[in-house]
Parts: sequence; C-alpha cells; structure tokens
Amino acid sequence: MGALAYLAFAQLLVVEDQLRMLLFSPITGAAILIIGCKAAWGVVLAAISIFSVSWVKGGISVSPMAFSTFVITISVTGLFFNAFSRQAERALRMIAHQVARLEFLSKSDPLTGVSNVRAFHEEMEIRCDALASGDVISLAFVDVDKF
Repeated sequence: MGALAYLAFAQLLVVEDQLRMLLFSPITGAAILIIGCKAAWGVVLAAISIFSVSWVKGGISVSPMAFSTFVITISVTGLFFNAFSRQAERALRMIAHQVARLEFLSKSDPLTGVSNVRAFHEEMEIRCDALASGDVISLAFVDVDKF
C-alpha cells in the first residue's frame, strides 16, 4: 500500500503534464492486482477526480482531448486488469480443485474408493508423531482373502 502512495506522490515530480498522465495506468493495474478490484475502482475514481481537479484549477495544462483520452485510457486499463484478475482467480480455483481431486485419487482405490497403502502410510506417520506427545493409538489389521 505504501508503494501505491509513493507512486501517487510521484505524479507531482513529473515535469511534463503529458508524462504525468502516463503514470496513472501502472498505478491502476497495481491497485487492482494488489488490493482487489472493488478497492481499485475507488483508486481509479480518485485518480480521475484528482486529475480533474488539477486540470480545472490549472495545475495541469492539457488539452480537452488529452484529458478525455486519459479518462478513457485509465478506465479501459482498469477493465483489462479487472478481467485479468478474474481470469487468474478462476484459474487458481480450478487448479486447487484439480489438486484436491488428484490428492483424493492418489489415496484411494479406484474400484472400491477405500483408502490405499499411500493413505495408510500417511495416516501412520501422523499417528506416530502423536505417540511422541504421549497419545495412545491402536492398530487392527484385517487380511481379507479372495476379495
């Protein structure tokens, strides 16, 4: 969050007003990716508001065409980063679901759905670690023939 504030204050250090407008797009993208879409749109509105007030009061001298281009560009930049953020979140959810599914499949028998040897070994590791803390465990082994 401090980096975003630093970038916002860097706007005041840029001498040419045309260059100053270019710094808002990276701030918009960073805000969307770092603090989330809803809060970032607040940053976009704040950037447009700050720029509008500076333009109206004469603090920034740009043509009306440059000003409207700035507003359109920062809005479109926000839309692109918003779409990218949503796609990335969707991809991460899908990957997490696939990992969980593969984890389940690696620890169960495909025919019966019963836990397999890998699951047994992992559970035994957990239980043996619990023995070190003084817990008591029981183990029963049943051998089913002709299954």
